[in-house]
Parts: sequence; structure tokens; C-alpha cells
Amino acid sequence: MAGQELRQKFMRRFVGMQKYTKVEAWGLFTAYIASIVASIFAGHYLLTLPVSWVTVLLISLIAIFIGTRLRGLNNIVHECTHSTFCEDREDNVTMGRVCCALLIGCFKEYKHDHLSHHAHLGDYDQDREMGPIEKFGLHEPISTRTILRHLVPPLLGRHLKM
Repeated sequence: MAGQELRQKFMRRFVGMQKYTKVEAWGLFTAYIASIVASIFAGHYLLTLPVSWVTVLLISLIAIFIGTRLRGLNNIVHECTHSTFCEDREDNVTMGRVCCALLIGCFKEYKHDHLSHHAHLGDYDQDREMGPIEKFGLHEPISTRTILRHLVPPLLGRHLKM
């Protein structure tokens, strides 16, 4: 299905979705940051304890939890890119910039790349978001071999610059 057809099919579903007020948006952002900071302190405390399987397990769970909160901030950036997170367009830009700064990124660049992705969905030459990762073969049919091949780049960090 072409990008234009996809947009027409799904756009109607998104039009009526409720956006957060400025207070709700900043409250959600604050909750994410507070949970990350609390998790860091909990992890720091666990590192002062003698090493056991329990502390290793808890620290691993904390690391995963922090990762989910960072992914949540990235989701906020995505919604701000489409101006669908906050009611006011300018609040979306501000929130997107703050979240991107915490994720060590640039909101303006992310927005440019992501909107090119929507405009040129499936065109690796013009899609600035998917073009650089074409070499990973995500578009290939799923098989055991391709799944195993997709496990290696994250383990080696080859995807980090993307």
C-alpha cells in the first residue's frame, strides 16, 4: 500500500484524538523524569550492597525500566513532531525540544527527518529516516536467518549512529 493510501486510511482515526493541556503535558514529562531520577538513585543504592543474584537482577530490571522511560520521552518527541501531544502548537515545539535535549538530539532535525519519512514512505532514497538503515535489511522477508542477523547490530553497537 502506498504512503498516500496509508495516510488516507488512518488519518481519520487520529483526527479526533484528545491532546494534553499544557499542565497535563508538563505533568507527564515531570513524572517520566522523576521516575528516571528515582530509578537512578535506587540503582546507586543497590550498587553499594554486596553483589548477589538479587542485586544483579534488580539492577538489570532498573536498567530496563529506565530504558522504557527514555523510550517514552522519544514517543513524546514523535507526537510533538506531529503537533498531537499538546493542544497548543508552540507547546509541542517546546516540549519536543526539551525531550530531544535530554535524549541528546535535535528536535528540528528529528522533525525534518521524520516528516520526510511520512512524505516518502517506502522510498529509501528520499526517506531520511529509513534510508540510512536500509543496509540492515529490515524490509527483507522474515526468516530465522534474518532474525538472527538483526540481533548482531545492536549487540555490536552498529545501529547507534542511526
